[in-house]
Amino acid sequence: MSAFSTETYLLPANEIEIHDLTHDGRGVGHHDGKACFVEGALPGERVSWVLTKSQRQFDEGRLESVLQSSPDRVQPSCEYFGICGGCQLQHLSYSAQVQAKQARLESALKHKGIQPEIWLQPLLSNPLTYRRRARLSISRTSKKSPEQIVGFKHRASAQIVSIDQCAVLIPELNLLIPHIPALVDRISNQQGNSICELELSFDGECTSLILIADQAGPSTSLQDPPEAMQHCDIWYRPKKGNATLIYTPDPTKKKSTPPGFMQANAEINKGISEKIEQLLNLQKSDHLLDLFCGAGNFSFVMASQAGQVTGIDIQGQAVDSARSQAQGSEHLTFLAADLFDSDALKNLRAIFRKASAVILDPPRSGAEAVVAELCKPKPNRILYVSCHPATFVRDAEMLVSKGYRLQSLGLVDMFPQSMHTEVLGLFIL
Repeated sequence: MSAFSTETYLLPANEIEIHDLTHDGRGVGHHDGKACFVEGALPGERVSWVLTKSQRQFDEGRLESVLQSSPDRVQPSCEYFGICGGCQLQHLSYSAQVQAKQARLESALKHKGIQPEIWLQPLLSNPLTYRRRARLSISRTSKKSPEQIVGFKHRASAQIVSIDQCAVLIPELNLLIPHIPALVDRISNQQGNSICELELSFDGECTSLILIADQAGPSTSLQDPPEAMQHCDIWYRPKKGNATLIYTPDPTKKKSTPPGFMQANAEINKGISEKIEQLLNLQKSDHLLDLFCGAGNFSFVMASQAGQVTGIDIQGQAVDSARSQAQGSEHLTFLAADLFDSDALKNLRAIFRKASAVILDPPRSGAEAVVAELCKPKPNRILYVSCHPATFVRDAEMLVSKGYRLQSLGLVDMFPQSMHTEVLGLFIL
């Protein structure tokens, strides 16, 4: 019997052969005509498993033991793997991870009859210690206990897995994790009791921590953070409210807002920028439209090539940051607009008509309304950066139906050790 056979009727009831991975990294097999999703199993393996949930069309279970191992199975790098919900693929070699993501992308496109003219080499990074921002959960062990638990959510529940390091975080952030309980303890009890999350980020120069509370507390300042955090900017923000800077190592710098969104993987972000430059090949005669621009992540990189760059995003804080950075530049413009709102898109039609090239970098929901609007003036190049292949395929189908060709397409592995896949595609007329 083939190692990838889906016919497992000859196997005992608690054994199954695995031939694929789900979108969340579980092994896929078949038993008694039903698909079975087995946590911890890999393609090419025969395993014994335990049924945990049965549905009409599929079953779910967990790995009990590996009877025939995949050659791609490796020892996970993290002691919390299998418990923490952050990573799904640390038991799979990195090359096999990339192959699995590539196969899923190709299958999704083929299902819609879309084929790129050129497959780009995947953009890859260090598979570990790559992540420069993260959000950790915080809670007390009990209402009466002062002990703080810091970590990520459990893979199968809302419980917090207490950690003292993370295999995918950069060292600058990992060094801070053991000191977070002490940081929370140094804030007044009213605020300390309500702090439920902490955002960590490092932009290459400054490390920032944002303490997030589930209820507003009194204004505060932090005079003496733990020594390991005395080089950091530390902010306090209720979930419903604005952030307040409570500690900074350099009080002379004016900081009214905490850092905005940044791509989690700096190496991949740089690779995307370089690939966009290469694919768009902008000239001074080009007017580039950067949609969902954030704080200008790509706009500023492309400004040296294009004659005019217009960035648009709904995030007012990000747009304000981009405008501040662009002061004095006549060929860089940033606008705040809701790119999901039909009336807002109508108001942008005059700007859309001027664009010869477009960068689309939408959230997971994609850019369906924007794509429909762009298909009217039809700029000759649209570079689509997607963080969700399903919505990318949906929008690609619309572009192709309106006369665009998918000239180049490549996998972007922004989050190694997870099944998360990003895509970079160039559409041309």
